[in-house]
Amino acid sequence: MSIASLTVWVSCYIVAQTFPMLNGSEWVGPAKTFWFYAAVSFISCLFAYLFIPETKGRTLEEIESFWIRTSENAARFGKINRLTARLAISGFGDYNGLRL
Repeated sequence: MSIASLTVWVSCYIVAQTFPMLNGSEWVGPAKTFWFYAAVSFISCLFAYLFIPETKGRTLEEIESFWIRTSENAARFGKINRLTARLAISGFGDYNGLRL
């Protein structure tokens, strides 16, 4: 929970510091500023959809076994990047359903 709180506070700080600069810039302006933040939000939602599993209706034991299996399978892939390992492990479409 503390990592989530830290992430929210850091994100809010970054937005509060960059918004006046981007919004007041002649090169960027208000429209591009909002499109930039929209793109960052879209990428964040895509990341959450692909890499954060759904835990609704799952017991703590099921969630724990999922993370243990995922880390063991990722270790088998060696030194390939984590994104490729996660997509290969999950079958891409089943990752959110915790079916491995």
